[in-house]
Amino acid sequence: MIDLKQEDNTSCFYVYMKTMKDYIWVCSQFILFGVYLIPVSMVTWQGHYLWATAGVILMASGLIMVILALLRLNTNLSPFPSPGRNSELITNGIFKWVRHPIYGGIILVATGYAIFDTSFYKLLIAGVLYIFFYYKSNFEEKLLKERYSSYEAYSRQTSRFFPDVTKVTD
Repeated sequence: MIDLKQEDNTSCFYVYMKTMKDYIWVCSQFILFGVYLIPVSMVTWQGHYLWATAGVILMASGLIMVILALLRLNTNLSPFPSPGRNSELITNGIFKWVRHPIYGGIILVATGYAIFDTSFYKLLIAGVLYIFFYYKSNFEEKLLKERYSSYEAYSRQTSRFFPDVTKVTD
């Protein structure tokens, strides 16, 4: 990786060059989001208000997870799996219970909407998103372990995508 230093009149800006793998992960992610949005309604099931309610609860839970993670990440936010040059390891807030709450939240929102919409197609894509985020997070965690010596212990104490309700006590 290459660090480029570019100066302007008032301050220094550091640009951290991402690898090709970073761009492939992010592009693939947005392609999956696009595929999810394709309006395929040929395969559905009979809707019931309980399905709709479950879908809304999942969507709301996922949205809350994403918002809490975004607020906590602040300037550390990046769609790329490689940690930024000046990033820090966040282990508090929602990250105390979940290592990848944005991925988990997106999975919950996608699954919840698929259930709300009674769409097997969207449910299938939500499953593909889960698998995709599993492998993306594996790649990301390998880099985080190289960067932060405390990441290994942190990863043993927290869940990957969703809080382990048996461990959430405070």
